[in-house]
Amino acid sequence: FLSSPIATAIRNRPVLVAKEIMNTVQANAGAAHVTCLACGPAREVFDVFQQLDDSRGLQASLIDIDLQALAYVAERRANAGLQNRINLINANLVYLALGRQKLDLKDQDLIYSLGLIDYFNDKFVIKLLNWIHGRLRPGGTVILGNFHPNDYCKEVMDYVLDWRLLHRSEEKMHQLFAASFFGRPCTRIQFESEGISFLANCIKE
Repeated sequence: FLSSPIATAIRNRPVLVAKEIMNTVQANAGAAHVTCLACGPAREVFDVFQQLDDSRGLQASLIDIDLQALAYVAERRANAGLQNRINLINANLVYLALGRQKLDLKDQDLIYSLGLIDYFNDKFVIKLLNWIHGRLRPGGTVILGNFHPNDYCKEVMDYVLDWRLLHRSEEKMHQLFAASFFGRPCTRIQFESEGISFLANCIKE
């Protein structure tokens, strides 16, 4: 199973977003401010820090509702000596998007999530995009991962794994971004090598 297209696609996404984080760091003269929503193990963030000659080039905020996930990341952060470069935030993204919880987060260069929005309906995704828009600086980028309807493993996910996600097309993603405060289609949609999952990018004007 670990070599299946599903597992491979999930492993591919952090590699793609790590490149985007590195590009963001390289494009900033000072520290790039990057936030991950539903961070999980945040493998991609640690991969980027390992590549940096100077860790001061990146300031990361990792948000998750799962205290065990944050504890795991906190241990990795301590082992890497990155306490001053990685901020851990225990928060409920549903409450944040709906305005029921507040978070002092602003002027981010990049906000991303790899496996979040395919659990939620379109109405909520638009609200989340609106929340993200308010926390990006002008010229900042949002990246959201989603599974595509061409996912030829969907039946396995639905009926074997009982892992039911909302699969979205490129057209649907363009519609969601256009309906949000971003007010326009995605800037770019990038598929991982299995072709069943993608990252949708949009730049805040």
